[in-house]
Amino acid sequence: MSAVMRGRVLGALGILAAVHALTHLELLPVPFWVITLTVSMLLIYGGSLYSLMLSRFASESDEGEAAMSQQDAILMPIIASGVLLVLFYSFDFIPDYAVNGLLRVYFGVLGTFGVGSMAAWVLEAVGTQAGVVTGAVRLGELPFGMGSYTAFDLLGLCVGAAVSAAEAYAKLNGLSVHWILNNAMGAAFCFEALGKFSLGRVSTGVVMLVGLLIYDIVMVFGTKGILGRGVMQSVAAKVDGPILLMFPNFSTDPDVPVRFSKLGLGDICFPGAFIAMLLRYDAFRSAVWRHTSVKGTADEEAQLAKLAKDSPNERVPAGLPGGAATTHKFSSPYFIASAVAYLAGLAVTLVVMLVFKHPQPALLYLSPACALAPLVTAFALGDFKQMWGYTEEAEEDAAKDKAAAQKKEEAVEPAPVAVADGGSKPATFAEVAATEPPVEQAAPEPERLEAEAPVSGGGPRRRKRRAD
Repeated sequence: MSAVMRGRVLGALGILAAVHALTHLELLPVPFWVITLTVSMLLIYGGSLYSLMLSRFASESDEGEAAMSQQDAILMPIIASGVLLVLFYSFDFIPDYAVNGLLRVYFGVLGTFGVGSMAAWVLEAVGTQAGVVTGAVRLGELPFGMGSYTAFDLLGLCVGAAVSAAEAYAKLNGLSVHWILNNAMGAAFCFEALGKFSLGRVSTGVVMLVGLLIYDIVMVFGTKGILGRGVMQSVAAKVDGPILLMFPNFSTDPDVPVRFSKLGLGDICFPGAFIAMLLRYDAFRSAVWRHTSVKGTADEEAQLAKLAKDSPNERVPAGLPGGAATTHKFSSPYFIASAVAYLAGLAVTLVVMLVFKHPQPALLYLSPACALAPLVTAFALGDFKQMWGYTEEAEEDAAKDKAAAQKKEEAVEPAPVAVADGGSKPATFAEVAATEPPVEQAAPEPERLEAEAPVSGGGPRRRKRRAD
């Protein structure tokens, strides 16, 4: 795990905490829209780096990512619409307190584990940065093959339970600190979603964003024309839970109550997951191009030696010959372009909201901005084919690995040689080499670049990334 990258993630989290504390104390005299843009971009930036650290490029973690297929991307807006409609009619036929009571239990459990997971990582990262700890010691195994747990996991779980309980208590008692606890849970959800969720392919991400654009239009404007009420606005107004971030808009008149501007977690998580994947593609792209720049040798070890000599701080992506153990700096045109597009889209959302004095569906502006940014960047760089073919899907790669392994086993099967008693036994490689005449071999063709093989010292193999 890169110490620099870990420090940047911790820095983003620290700035987030400072912004919330100063805003709550009214020591940050800036408009609410500045805080909205700042917090959103810090979550996108920190969450994207967090995802890169948990990926094969820069992590020694055992954690993998859940990959989405194109079918999932198509179904997501449909499923989301169904859930929203169920909540919409539930509030019509069931008392609000009953529906929110069930949601409170659900979000309480989700918050405990979401905040707990993030808190465990922060505790371990802070200890590592400070040189206090060198690694987490596994204390035992979780049931049902869910993996192991460490002391940091237990401490993080305690922190998550405390934050969830405090948020519920503050909400029920109308405490002014509630919005900070709500945002703490929301920020943890965003970091965990960006860090451990993969869209699989760039094309899948574009399909998802287009689907969510249609979903936002239908649920906000379409349902208002059909049902007389916007389903999304109605549900957001009645749901009592950390499903959105809250930003206070203080008034100069002390008698005027604080009003809050709100941004749904989906407006950060869905575009953010796409932006995080583009950062991982930037890392993949940079590493592959550095590797293929090595010419004049067919020997993999010689290639690695040349790479190590020419670029001592570079990390060769796993799956390319050898794989290295250090990280390297790389350019990130796709990440920068998509992050700027997200910032512009969110700014347009806020401007339209302020001008028309009416809440706006953020994905209406964010989805096209984030989908178009990498496409324009790819055409400008002449990189469209590789970018569009980039994949993080494990199933397809696993099938190819299995076929390659079978082919390799068939290729190296030893030939039988005669023994004294007239029988035969499998020959060793040395025996085969000794009995067969030498054959002049042509230089092997360079292999098609694919990611990945296990990272050096990185434990079990989890995910592959490649460009078709």
